Amino acid sequence: MGAVRKAVLISAAVLLLLEAVAIAAVNWVMGIVVDHQNMSLGGADPDLMSLGTWIAGGVFGLFLVAICVRLFLAAFRERALGRLGRALVITGIFVNAVVGMIAVGIIGWEVFAFAMVELGLLVLSLMVAGEDEAPVEPLDSSAPPGPAADAAA
Repeated sequence: MGAVRKAVLISAAVLLLLEAVAIAAVNWVMGIVVDHQNMSLGGADPDLMSLGTWIAGGVFGLFLVAICVRLFLAAFRERALGRLGRALVITGIFVNAVVGMIAVGIIGWEVFAFAMVELGLLVLSLMVAGEDEAPVEPLDSSAPPGPAADAAA
């Protein structure tokens, strides 16, 4: 595996790990804020809303960590991502595009830029860590000549 492939996979994995920690931390803080409020939103219980926020942040963080682990494994084992890895990365690409769109309106351009850099690294990691190349098999000399052999003769 080339040094560029390894660098792209490791960079994408590290940024995903940072994003997972940040999203989990933001959801944790939002859960605490909702837990301390004494009002409900549309009749919903604040305790259930905070619990839902914590669960959503944990699930989203674990999803990003799963992609991160798969990218690290592909980088250090010097193998392709595999079917599950590609599916995780493609889903992560979609999620980062949505996070980027939301971030522009709510948080600002800095977070949008971070999300787009991560999106680009995920797309690049999908491109550089493709399938393992199968070894070329030698031609069988006992096989009958095909059209290519007849044309060369």
